[in-house]
Amino acid sequence: MVIDTETRSGIFQWAPISMLLIQPDGIILDINAVAETQLGFSKPRFINSSLYSALPDNDKPRLRKNLDSIVNDPYETITDELHLVVNGETHPIEIKLGSVSDAANVILVVIRNIEQRKKILKQLNTAERNWDDIYQAIGHPAMILDKEQRVQSVNRATLRAVNKQESELIGKYCYEIFHNSNEPHIECPLRKMRLSGRMESNDMVVDALNGTYIISCTPIYDTSGKLEKIIHIATDITATKEAQTKLSHERNLLRTLIDNLPDSIYFKDRECRFVIVNKEAARRVGETNPDNIVGKTDLDVHPINLAEKYFADDKQVLTTGRAIINKEGPVLDQMTNKIILSLATKIPLWDQGNNIIGLVGIGRNITDLRRAELELKESEQRFRAIFDNTKDGILLIDAETELIHLANRMACTILKTNKAQLKQLRLEDIHPKLKIHSEHDKHKIANSVDQIKRQVTITFNDNSRIHADIHVFDIQLSGKNFLVYTIHDITDQKQLEEELFKARKLDSLGVLAGGIAHDFNNILTGIISNITLAKLNTAPENDLYELLDDAEKAAFRATGLTQQLLTFSKGGAPVKKVVSIAKLIQETSDFAISGSNVRCEYQIQPNLWNIEVDEGQLSQVINNLVINADQAMPTGGIIRISARNVHVTENNPFRLSMGHYIKITIEDQGVGISKEHLSRIFDPYFSTKQRGSGLGLSTSYSIIKNHGGVIHVTSTLGEGTTFAIFLAAAVNQRTEAERLRLKKLIGKGHILVMDDEEIVRRAAGKMLNRLGCECEYAAHGQEAIDLYRRAKENGTPFDAVILDLTIPGGMGGEEAAVRLRQLDADVKIIVSSGYSNDPVMSQYENYGFCGVIPKPFKIETISETLAAALEVNK
Repeated sequence: MVIDTETRSGIFQWAPISMLLIQPDGIILDINAVAETQLGFSKPRFINSSLYSALPDNDKPRLRKNLDSIVNDPYETITDELHLVVNGETHPIEIKLGSVSDAANVILVVIRNIEQRKKILKQLNTAERNWDDIYQAIGHPAMILDKEQRVQSVNRATLRAVNKQESELIGKYCYEIFHNSNEPHIECPLRKMRLSGRMESNDMVVDALNGTYIISCTPIYDTSGKLEKIIHIATDITATKEAQTKLSHERNLLRTLIDNLPDSIYFKDRECRFVIVNKEAARRVGETNPDNIVGKTDLDVHPINLAEKYFADDKQVLTTGRAIINKEGPVLDQMTNKIILSLATKIPLWDQGNNIIGLVGIGRNITDLRRAELELKESEQRFRAIFDNTKDGILLIDAETELIHLANRMACTILKTNKAQLKQLRLEDIHPKLKIHSEHDKHKIANSVDQIKRQVTITFNDNSRIHADIHVFDIQLSGKNFLVYTIHDITDQKQLEEELFKARKLDSLGVLAGGIAHDFNNILTGIISNITLAKLNTAPENDLYELLDDAEKAAFRATGLTQQLLTFSKGGAPVKKVVSIAKLIQETSDFAISGSNVRCEYQIQPNLWNIEVDEGQLSQVINNLVINADQAMPTGGIIRISARNVHVTENNPFRLSMGHYIKITIEDQGVGISKEHLSRIFDPYFSTKQRGSGLGLSTSYSIIKNHGGVIHVTSTLGEGTTFAIFLAAAVNQRTEAERLRLKKLIGKGHILVMDDEEIVRRAAGKMLNRLGCECEYAAHGQEAIDLYRRAKENGTPFDAVILDLTIPGGMGGEEAAVRLRQLDADVKIIVSSGYSNDPVMSQYENYGFCGVIPKPFKIETISETLAAALEVNK
C-alpha cells in the first residue's frame, strides 16, 4: 500500500516519539510536536539551523560519520548514542538515522532521551558491585540455594545463627541445616514457590535457630526462564510473635471487657460509621450481634430525630477536637422500646500525627441511678445501720494522714474504746499491732485488687487478749484515698483450734495405757471382790464393817488410776448407762475432800435430768476437779458445786448441737490461774504443781470429749477458778436400776465364768455363789466351749456365760462367743474386761452380748447385769 504525502506528514507530526528531518549536511528541515515538547526544539529557533549546533564537540564527528554512511547507503539504518545540549544542559540520547528517499537527500532522525536508562544502568552497576557487601550485611540469616535446595552461599548472619563455618554448610540441603531433617519441612514455602513461580513466605518454628522465623524463598530465573537459584532469607519474628500473641490476648481481653460492661461503648471513624460496637450498644438498637452494626451510621440504626442529634454531636467532636462529657438526655432503648435516661460521653481519637481519626462513645444508663438518688437518704440510713451492726469491726483511715476517719460500733467494742476517742487517732496510738500497712503494702494496695491480710494477737492494758483477722484495702471517697480496715474477732475460733490441738495431743498417749490398766484391774478385781464378800459376812454395826467399807472405797479410788490410763487408751470408749447424776456428784465430791479443810456447797436442781455416761469415768472427772479446787485453797475455803438442766441453742460458743444438757459447775475461791497457763491446763503432763503428774485435767478433758460434751474453764488471779461441764441429757430415760426394779439376784443359776486370771475367777465365783448361783470355770475360750458343750449334752446347761474379752495367748471372749452361738443360738453371754480399748465394751449388743461387766466389779453390778440377762422378776 502506498502512503500519500499528506498521511506521511501526519504520522511524522503526531508520532509519540521525537523526530527530525535533516539534510545530509545536518541542516534541520522539520521538527515534530513531541521533539518540541521532550527535547525543547522549538521550530522557529531550530528549523534551518544545524543539528551539529545542538551537540557537544566530541559528538559532532560521530554524527558526521553516521550521516556520510547513510548518504553512501540510503538503505542503511544507524543507531548510536550521543549527547544533546539544550538550554545549557547536556542529556544522553539514542538516535536512529535512516534515509527518507532513495537519494538520501532527506534523513529521518529519531531521538530518544536515555538519561533515565543511563541512571538505571549506573545504579544497576553500583548495585552489582555492592551486592556482596549488602548480602553479607543483611542482619537476618540469608542463603543462596540451587534449584535442588543445596546451599551455594551463606551470609555472616547465618554462620552466627547456626554457629558453624561456611565450609560446613556449602552443599548441604537447607532443611538439614535449619530443621535437622532428611527431608523438606512440611511448612517450607519452597513448595508453594515452585508452584506459583514467585516469592513465597511462611512463618515457621526453626529448630536450629530456637525461635519463630519468616522464611521467604525468592526464585531467580536464567535467560531462558528456567529456575536457576533460590534466595532463602529467615527473618526472626520470635519477639514479634510473642508481641502479637500478647496483643491478641489484650485485644480479646479488651473485647471481653467492653462486651461485659453495662455501658454502651462504640468507636466511629471520621465518616461517623461504627467501627467497633459492644454488646450493650448493639442491644440498645435492637441487635443481638454487634457485627451487624459495624459499617453503619446512626441514620441506619436510630429514628431520624435521634440520629440527627447524635450526628450533630459527632461532627462537633470531630471538628473541634473537644470531648462531650456526661451529656444527659433521653434515649430510646429499641430492645425494650422504652425511653431511658442516658449519660453520654464522646471523646476524639487522634493518630500519631495529631490528626483526628474518629471518636469513642460511651453511653451509661442512669435511669436507675437517678431513681436511686431519690432514695439516697434512706439508703444511707440503711448503710449506717448495717455498718454499725455488722459483726466485724470496720475502720476508715485517711491514707495520707493515717488518722481514723470513721469507725463502727463493733470496732469500738473490739478495741475497747468509743467513737469519740477513736476519731482523729492513729492505729498505733490504740495498739502497735493494729497497723499492718507499711509503705510497701500501701503501694501494693494502690496498684492491685488484692487485699492485705494479717492475723494478729492484741493484748490490752487490762491483760485481756483477742485474736483477730485484719484485712486492708483502699477506696476513694470524694477524691481522697482511704484505707478500709476490717477487724474480725477470731478469739473463739482460736480457742476451738487450741481445743482440737489438745485433743490430738491426748490421742498420742493412747497406746501407752491399755496393757497396764488391764493387769491392774484384774488385781483390783480380786481385792475389791474379797472385801465386798467380807462386808456381806459382817454386820453393819460391827467396827470391822466400817474398816472394810473404807478399804473398799479406797480400792475403788485406786481404780481411778486405771481409769485415767483407760481414758487415754487408743480406741477406748466409755461404757455408758443411764444414771442419776445428783448422787454421783455429791458422793464423789465428799469423798475427794474427806480430811480436808474445805467444804462443798451444793446447788443441785430438783428433778435433774438423767444422763447416759460411764459412771466410773464421770466420777473420776468430778474427783479430779474437786481435788484441784481443794489444792487451790491451801488455807481452806468453799467449793461451790452446781448441777442444773439447760437448753443449748444453735449458735453457742462451744459449738454444741442444739438440745437439752446438764451443766455442772465446780467453782473455787483459790489463787486462780494465769492467762499464760490457762491455755495449757488440759495438755498432758502440764502441771504447775511440784508433785503433780499433769494427767488429771487432761484425763478429764478426754473423758468429757469421749462423752460428746464440753469442759470449759475461766479464772481470775487472786479470785478463783470455775470449771463448767456440759453433757447431753437423757431426757425421759430411766436409770438401769429404775428400769430393772431390783438390785440383787436371789435364786438359782448355772453360770460359766471364763477368765485367764485365777484370782478373778475365784472372786467372781464367790460373788455368784453369794447370789445363789452355781459356777464352773474356764481359763480360755476353747475350754469354755468344751464345758458348755458337755453341760448341754448332760442335760445341765448353763443359764449364762461370763467371758473375759482379752486372753493373752488364747481364744478371747469375742471369738468364743461366736463359737458358743454356733452351739446354742439362745446362749446368754455377758462380756467382761478390765481393758476398754475395744468397741465391744461400749457397743456389746452389736456383737451379740446381752450385758457387760467392767472390771473391777461390784456384786451389785454382777447382780443387776445377770438379772437383766436372765430377765429375773420381769
